[in-house]
Amino acid sequence: ELIDETIALEPGDVVVLYTDGVTEAWHPTNGDYGIERLTAAVAAAPSPAAEILVQLEEELNAFTDGEEQQDDVTFLILTRK
Repeated sequence: ELIDETIALEPGDVVVLYTDGVTEAWHPTNGDYGIERLTAAVAAAPSPAAEILVQLEEELNAFTDGEEQQDDVTFLILTRK
């Protein structure tokens, strides 16, 4: 079920959008990357958006350890000025 909600972003706030290929990224020993790992990685990431993207890509690549993925992995990071 989708919920239509409006939020106000303050200057400096960041929004991270991603495809399900991120949370479903897989490693035979580690299982799925999951929303919990993604949330922790976003919380630990620096600003600005370009640095957040680099950190998230590095984290995901370290987790999957080069294992071939079955889905696309896409991030879109927005920062309110």
